[in-house]
Amino acid sequence: MTEIDTNDLNKHVVGYDEKTQCWKLSFRTHSLEIQNTFAEMFGMWVGRVLITAKNERWASTAARTATGFASSIIMSPAEAGVERDVQPENTPDGRPGVLVQIYHRTRIDLKAQMVLRIGQCIMTCPTTAAFDALPEAKRRLKVGRSLRLFGDGFQKKDVFADKRIWRIPVMEGEFVVDDNFGAAKAIAGGNLIIMARDISSGLQAAENSVKAIISNSEEVVMPFPGGVCRSGSKAGSLKYKLKASTNHPFCPKLRGLTDDSQIPDGQATFEAGLITFLAAIGGANLNHDVGYLDFGRTGSLEMVVIMDEVIDQVKRLLRGIPVDNETLALNVIHEVGPGGHFLTEDHTARHIRTTQWRPTLISRDGYDRWKESGALTLRERARKKLSRILESHKPCPLPIDKTQSINSRVEQFR
Repeated sequence: MTEIDTNDLNKHVVGYDEKTQCWKLSFRTHSLEIQNTFAEMFGMWVGRVLITAKNERWASTAARTATGFASSIIMSPAEAGVERDVQPENTPDGRPGVLVQIYHRTRIDLKAQMVLRIGQCIMTCPTTAAFDALPEAKRRLKVGRSLRLFGDGFQKKDVFADKRIWRIPVMEGEFVVDDNFGAAKAIAGGNLIIMARDISSGLQAAENSVKAIISNSEEVVMPFPGGVCRSGSKAGSLKYKLKASTNHPFCPKLRGLTDDSQIPDGQATFEAGLITFLAAIGGANLNHDVGYLDFGRTGSLEMVVIMDEVIDQVKRLLRGIPVDNETLALNVIHEVGPGGHFLTEDHTARHIRTTQWRPTLISRDGYDRWKESGALTLRERARKKLSRILESHKPCPLPIDKTQSINSRVEQFR
């Protein structure tokens, strides 16, 4: 995958498709579509904790531990993640620090998780302290006041950096924690689905995306391992009483095993082609909804291009093979005779281009030649053909008399 300068992506944008709601980008080695509508987002409450320690190692250890088992609120007790490192000159006690964020649906549940995670994962980690990192938040959670009870009466209230704190005695000294922590409304979700040719390119794209988020974003965390979620789920389950289950329409390993394909793959082409053929031999003269996927809930221009090829082949099959003196060509067969061939015959030249159906999208190359040509899948070839059509096609204008007739009809119903 080519490294892209994310600060200047505008020069790569070639257009926006209103129908599919996709931004289209073109690079030197590949093209890319970004759907403008998919972003699962929902409101939650967040607490932000600044962890400091004697050195970066222990600050980081406490941060990773405190944000464990917190990838998704669906099955985890909370959502949490490491935000960034903080230099000693920017922390209250002048020591290395790490910022973490903890999320939950309600303030009560958020407080419970902050008490548990600070108490079990930060206070237990050598040399650490925990400070509130949302000082401007109006809503306050009495986290430190709950944790002070661990001191068993030996804890001390104090003021440090103009804030109320608790000093709780522990085996190697004392654990300093703010009396209360801010809670604010925040946005969770914002996931992206990356569709790639193979695992390697998809994983690299995901890793590069995580790097870009870390480099260009503030106050953002990515709770899933390494910022990447491989088990992208759908809400609910088809078979079991679960809050979430595998997102089967997008799983590559389930292609051909489900009947609701959401991408123009082999399954979608097979289903649409078979339905088209059955409709045609049944006498239908109108093939509508071409390019629909996912039970008609999704439209794909790539699928329209593929189905144009399929419909053309079906029409050729329905035309059949006429049987008459010209097509039988008994006189030509007699003249050629045993051991001869028909390649140089005028009869062959007259009929070969009209009798044989020739695809423009489906590959008829052998494996070696197909691989040398780029090993493009049917969908990739359809995308290239679609791009050429969108760039060069100019609809023929209606004749003036037809336009006037249509306009007059429209006026009658206004």
